[in-house]
Amino acid sequence: MERILYLIPSTLGDSPVEQVLPAANLEIIRTLNHFAVEEVKTARRFLIRCGYPRAIDTVRFYLLNEHSDNLSIPAILTG
Repeated sequence: MERILYLIPSTLGDSPVEQVLPAANLEIIRTLNHFAVEEVKTARRFLIRCGYPRAIDTVRFYLLNEHSDNLSIPAILTG
């Protein structure tokens, strides 16, 4: 099965996501179930602002930041 990695920029502050991200990007975000994120709390808020259609508790978040072990990256990418 082919996998696709999307690099999604997050908005800074409370800018409306519709003014920062193209509609096509928002549509892609709304179809995804797995996210590698720096901070889960911030990512949850971002998805809600993007109009994420499913319950946030059903989303799989993988913490990937400066404290992450490099050996964990392959497992995150294979989800």
